[in-house]
Amino acid sequence: MTKSPRKLLAAVVPSLLLVLIGGAACTKSSSSLTINPVSYVSLINEATYTGTANVYLNDTLVTVQQGISAGTYSTRYGTIRPGTYAVKFVNALNDSLMGSIPGVAFDTLNFYTLIVCNQPGGGSASRAFEVWDNFSSISTSNTNYRFFNLCPDYPSVDVYLNNNLVQSGRTTADNAGNLTLNGFQSVAPGNYTVTVKMAGTDSVVATVNAGMFQGDAYTIFLGGNIKSHSTPVQVNVLQAAY
Repeated sequence: MTKSPRKLLAAVVPSLLLVLIGGAACTKSSSSLTINPVSYVSLINEATYTGTANVYLNDTLVTVQQGISAGTYSTRYGTIRPGTYAVKFVNALNDSLMGSIPGVAFDTLNFYTLIVCNQPGGGSASRAFEVWDNFSSISTSNTNYRFFNLCPDYPSVDVYLNNNLVQSGRTTADNAGNLTLNGFQSVAPGNYTVTVKMAGTDSVVATVNAGMFQGDAYTIFLGGNIKSHSTPVQVNVLQAAY
């Protein structure tokens, strides 16, 4: 069953992408039922110039054998045992390191997104980083959104909701260094046309229509690259759920 944040403050990626490590196992002792603690993790591979990625936690492979294809993102969280892990994204074809995050802490019942994307410039250079998905203060009367620019070909963009400028000058992976950009903004629920333009211009990069509902949380992100037919530049709207 899929649950939304307004029911248990959660978020989303296809479960086939992440192998469960220790999962939410239940054990029964006498008449009491104990649920082992877990952390929730999702994945985004927007390193579209680099390719399919495998993910390792403390050198243990945690993604399915075929890896995470470029342009693929989770639609549901997987679970891991809470703890501190060294995270590595490794190219599935040649075992080259795409990006690493040393000493990442995953706390009990917290939600995280692991992201790998290419650096601006159109080459294969990439970086990886972790986002804490904090749903503790989202609005239950409005809808909630945040925006990530994960496209290397458009290093600075503006974001519009129904022709209203809501984010300006968002640079590629700027939320990796400015953690306030990982928080959710509250707006009235409804149907929105999300448009991304080159910063300071009327040149449209990509657009999408999306229904954004009361009490829910959405991650909107720009991904893809201009040289690919299989992973074109596009806006993705990911509803938080698990």
